[in-house]
Amino acid sequence: MGGSFAFGVGSTSDQNTISGYLSKSENNYLNLSGSAHIGFQELISIFSNINLIDNIEEIIFISGINDLYLSNFFETYYPDTFYFNSEFITNMNNQRNDFRKK
Repeated sequence: MGGSFAFGVGSTSDQNTISGYLSKSENNYLNLSGSAHIGFQELISIFSNINLIDNIEEIIFISGINDLYLSNFFETYYPDTFYFNSEFITNMNNQRNDFRKK
């Protein structure tokens, strides 16, 4: 779980990502991180997938830098400040308005 760093953005190859290093061990790992994700999006990802994953022994979070950056440069909005926040809010409002019309 995490943002761009955990996702592997900027790495020279898949083998040089955190997931790449973890895959060399005897354990199985699933990377649920995403580019530009913040803590709220990471929670959505884990809660959306938790029932699909059997025998979870560990969850590794490498997170926080995007939350820190956004909280210092933008006002906080519900559900949280995240990249493309305005598009998310616009689409949610459009969906709500479409639902009310039915």
